[in-house]
Amino acid sequence: MPSISILTNNYNGSNYIDIFFKSLYSQTFSDWELIFFDNKSTDDSVEKLNKYRKKDKRINLYSNNKNSGLGLARSKALKLCNSDYIAVWDIDDIS
Repeated sequence: MPSISILTNNYNGSNYIDIFFKSLYSQTFSDWELIFFDNKSTDDSVEKLNKYRKKDKRINLYSNNKNSGLGLARSKALKLCNSDYIAVWDIDDIS
């Protein structure tokens, strides 16, 4: 079990994905899982994310079958986290 789950909700965040991962990978802490929850994006977010998933087994992709809004999508994503600690880090956030 990872020390922390990073919960990321996404809707059409394709323009932010590379910046998001640059920021994520610049962190020194590495015992995490990423719960990437796509809320039925219509852009190429999932395709871009899959490039990173191929290289990193800590990245988990989940998708809504219809856009439900952020509140419900975040609630669904919370249930998928496997750690006692959860960091909410949206697709347009950097650290």
